[in-house]
Amino acid sequence: TLYFVAAKNKYATFDQTDLTAKWEGSGDNKLNIVWAEKVELNVGRETLTDQSVGLKLVVAQLVLKIKDAIPQNVGSFTTSGSDLSWTLDLTTMNGISEGVTNKLAATTEDKTIIGLTNQEIKTYTFVPASKKVGAVTFQAHTNENVLIKEYTVTDVQVEKGYRSIYSGWFFNNSGGFTFTYDTEWKGEYKFNF
Repeated sequence: TLYFVAAKNKYATFDQTDLTAKWEGSGDNKLNIVWAEKVELNVGRETLTDQSVGLKLVVAQLVLKIKDAIPQNVGSFTTSGSDLSWTLDLTTMNGISEGVTNKLAATTEDKTIIGLTNQEIKTYTFVPASKKVGAVTFQAHTNENVLIKEYTVTDVQVEKGYRSIYSGWFFNNSGGFTFTYDTEWKGEYKFNF
């Protein structure tokens, strides 16, 4: 069995015993878009093979779409939940929950979104077999990590290759949140070796 993993970011830890791939941290090390596939291949000593491997998205994207203007004092956003996963089980291609609350950073270091409306703050999670990640909390912080605002959504469902979009008035609360699945992100990237 061969396991293929491709990621938009740089660093992952691979465990050959548990057959897992794990991303932790922030910056280049935070979880991002990941494709993977498991291929069963029978070869002998002198067998030469030509195999095409179609890698599939194995993450879901959680999106906080903020309808109101982003305040000047916002420095970062986080998405947190006890069943969000940074670890991929390569044998099942499902996410593994570590049983602790994972905070997935989505920073606003690009200050060009300050003052703008209808901005999308994106984070990624591996998808557990249940396709549920329980309650998810979106938070906005200052540069000094002081909480400005938070919103919690319960019973969040995710699916590989899908965007779960939470849209609403985040800072001024003059409205509500709606939940939709955006199926346009679904697709495959095929690479030949």
